[in-house]
Amino acid sequence: KLLLKYAPQTSSRQAPFERNLPELKSLKDTDPSILLVDDMHDHLDTIAGILTDVNEKIQIQKVDNAIDAMRAMVEHNYDLVITDIRLSEGYSDNQDGREIAIAAKKSNPKTKVIILTGYWNMTLFASGLPFDAIFAKADIHEFLKYIEEFLAK
Repeated sequence: KLLLKYAPQTSSRQAPFERNLPELKSLKDTDPSILLVDDMHDHLDTIAGILTDVNEKIQIQKVDNAIDAMRAMVEHNYDLVITDIRLSEGYSDNQDGREIAIAAKKSNPKTKVIILTGYWNMTLFASGLPFDAIFAKADIHEFLKYIEEFLAK
């Protein structure tokens, strides 16, 4: 897979992957799966709660940084990836929502990508990215409408 470079790997010459990675939950292929990426934990919990209210069968994997998002995409093909465009913890200057959007589409072109940002001026950074929709976090009604239409398909 394209994202294998993010999978923890060891060899006789290489020390074990040292980052303390959180346990990813196992997802079923039958229910819609969403990867939710935001560095603010209260936003993760709020958005996950809203999504669960829309459809309780949604499987949500929450991660708070780009490294864990890449690892999650290695382990599962998500139906939808929702990412903040600006993440404070990454592993390079470019590892943020932009890289997550690109990797999600390259990994599985059928995956829908939503950029959800708290800063509407960040949409300038999203131009040219492979995403299906972009929403300001303050515009939750349009976001929910998109989610409902996505789940109805």
